[in-house]
Amino acid sequence: MRGVCSRIVGCVACGMEEGLVMARLIVAIPLVLGTLAAAFGGIACVALLRFSSCFRGKKALLILLAIVSVAVLSLGLVCLREALHAHRSLADVDDVLAYVIQASPEQVLEIVLIDKAHYAPLFPETHVIADTAQIALICRLLSASKAYVPNHPAGIWCCQLTLKYRETDVQCEVFSTSNNGTLVTVLAGVDISYRVGRYRNDELGAALEQIAVESADNR
Repeated sequence: MRGVCSRIVGCVACGMEEGLVMARLIVAIPLVLGTLAAAFGGIACVALLRFSSCFRGKKALLILLAIVSVAVLSLGLVCLREALHAHRSLADVDDVLAYVIQASPEQVLEIVLIDKAHYAPLFPETHVIADTAQIALICRLLSASKAYVPNHPAGIWCCQLTLKYRETDVQCEVFSTSNNGTLVTVLAGVDISYRVGRYRNDELGAALEQIAVESADNR
């Protein structure tokens, strides 16, 4: 269910906020179906136990109905468990996306950029951005990113971008490609395990490359 929600948020051809709304609607479907299935299965099980005497001479039918009832009940409980888990995940995602969508330069203390392995390095070492103008530019470009479904992206460079707020850190992966522009993946969860869709903003890649050039010139 987590994977389904993540893909849905990333596949909606609109902004981050609209994608999250769509994911919430999709989570509601298994929640409702799971509730109905669990209720139906539970009622059927109780009814079979209560009226088992009506099936005298029809033991095979009773067993079949019992199996179906238990199966429906089990399926409903599984759907409920997964839907509730996904709902909690979306609650985490909601908080994280709010920091990206509504990124306020005044609230961001600094931005930390770390190159990811296996790609051409953008910065030779961990790069910290404390300049308010650069922070404002990156926040604006992040919030302007649009949901995007990449088609076999060929990577050039990839870095982990961390927005450091006073109360929390928010992480994104920025992935520059030769055939899909610059992709942004928002990460969420205590262990940074939820990939909240994928977005695109080519201007963000160009801005980070310019910052890298200026950083190299100043060394």
